[in-house]
Amino acid sequence: MQSKACLVIGASKENQNWDFIKGYINYRDRESHYVYCADGGVENAYALGITPNMIIGDYDSISIEPLDIPNKGLKPGMITLPREKDETDLFACVLDGLEKGFEDFILMCCTGGRLDHFMGALAILEYLNLKKAKGLIIDNKNVIMFLKNGSLTLDKDEKFKYLSIIPLDETICGVSTKGLAYTLDRETLYREKGLGISNEIIGESGRVSIEKGSALIIRSLD
Repeated sequence: MQSKACLVIGASKENQNWDFIKGYINYRDRESHYVYCADGGVENAYALGITPNMIIGDYDSISIEPLDIPNKGLKPGMITLPREKDETDLFACVLDGLEKGFEDFILMCCTGGRLDHFMGALAILEYLNLKKAKGLIIDNKNVIMFLKNGSLTLDKDEKFKYLSIIPLDETICGVSTKGLAYTLDRETLYREKGLGISNEIIGESGRVSIEKGSALIIRSLD
């Protein structure tokens, strides 16, 4: 079983601050993370000085030849997908990572830009949860996680001061929080209301629990 985290780089060029993200996820080099690029994400990777382990896509959103830009003698593997396919390039990277045995996925460069692709990236977090794997989406302003019928403990972090619970189901039941400014005790949250938005961790850590239902847990800088 693979132990290191799997970093998946998408094609979006908005809301990305690599120095910030690199420090947050403790990225040191390619050996510390197995790096995927989803199609045009390879342009982001090379701009950041990263040579991926694997590039997957139909190459409809890329303006360079991936193998023409080696970094320190390293060359990525490539998987070419057909233009007409059932999954996005980002999802194809995640599927390949799951097949390789990875259980910890960090998705970056997939916020901003097209909303349909962003919503698809959010759905990947649910899929990873279904497969008993961990997943998060990160940019320089947000960390997004998925929680279903369980608990999540998060350390206080001034980089991402605010914490919100966004129901994905019509209702999520038995929602409790500890160590947060606004406490909940087995409350019911409704998708169309904003009760869970913009809380803060006030202790060394905070805990969110959901007895029944699915939600996005979003930590935000501002």
